[in-house]
Amino acid sequence: MSTRVPAPRTSEGVVVEHVTKSFGESRVLTDLSLRLAPGSFTAVLGRSGCGKSTLLRLLAGLDGDYVGTVRAGGDVAVAFQEPRLWPWARVESNVAVGLQGKDVKDRARAALAEVGLADKARSWPLTLSGGQAQRASLARALVREPSVLLLDEPFGALDALTRLSMHHLVLDLWRRHAPTVLLVTHDVDEALALADRVLVLDRGQVSFDAEVPEERAVRAESLGIAALRRRLLEALHVRPAKER
Repeated sequence: MSTRVPAPRTSEGVVVEHVTKSFGESRVLTDLSLRLAPGSFTAVLGRSGCGKSTLLRLLAGLDGDYVGTVRAGGDVAVAFQEPRLWPWARVESNVAVGLQGKDVKDRARAALAEVGLADKARSWPLTLSGGQAQRASLARALVREPSVLLLDEPFGALDALTRLSMHHLVLDLWRRHAPTVLLVTHDVDEALALADRVLVLDRGQVSFDAEVPEERAVRAESLGIAALRRRLLEALHVRPAKER
């Protein structure tokens, strides 16, 4: 008989073993298994409906009723494409949601300072730009010092320059706090710029899995990255522009 195994708090990063998830008659994940090492940065790509967001929701504990085992070690935090800030609460209050203790305000303000929003603590969310709102969302996720940080296309709605700034910020925060990061994205170049490992989901299973070569500082001009980009596009069933 198939069983669902709850997600205990461990220090082993992320473990997914033989997970199958369906919505009615539609199967989204099929016997999916993967492991993410503690402190690693992994990007997951795939066409719409391949199971990326479903995987993230399972890891975040936001969805259940699945078969298999899911373990996400330690505290888990999520940043979504939409910042999901409460418009009726000031920015520092949004960041402090769920925190307890006498130093809640100090912790929230320290997190805002870390993402460059020290001067926005008392602002209302609707006065923030898109990039500022996403920074506040990251502060809210990181203020709890999570062991696992899940990013669900958090840069998709940003303009190109703001997205690049957010890339640098996320990498800086990752190096500083060392969570296990899982980034869900549709952008191949974003995945190659940020992650150390890239996965492709197809029909609810991992169809492609590769380490990203080269240090981030030299990736843009690396032949190895160019070759990996071509392989990723092939795995995603996308032909390069010159072949269309």
